[in-house]
Amino acid sequence: MFRNERTSPADISRLARQLVELPATTRRLYPRSREQGLDPAALQVLICLWLEDGQSVGELAEKLELRSQSTSNALRSLQAAKLVRERPDPTDGRRRLQWLTASGRRRAEKFIISRA
Repeated sequence: MFRNERTSPADISRLARQLVELPATTRRLYPRSREQGLDPAALQVLICLWLEDGQSVGELAEKLELRSQSTSNALRSLQAAKLVRERPDPTDGRRRLQWLTASGRRRAEKFIISRA
């Protein structure tokens, strides 16, 4: 995990959860997400996967209170940027799960640390 001396793992986790759990966060994320080259929904998906990797589109949409289509669009942009990859669910091959790549994990951690 990416850390600096001033930020504890508990602080990082608390902040990441706040960024994901508050639907109103999207408005506050807009300027920061643009600095990262992502739209707010994509940034929320990135952080949500950082908290719990290997989620389906439906699970992400429900947690973030986004429409499935908005979540899918965010995932497509994250996949195009090679920040997220999709793999079959090992227990149910019909389901597709979303996983952070190493660069996706670093990008999420960098953003979270910058907000701490």
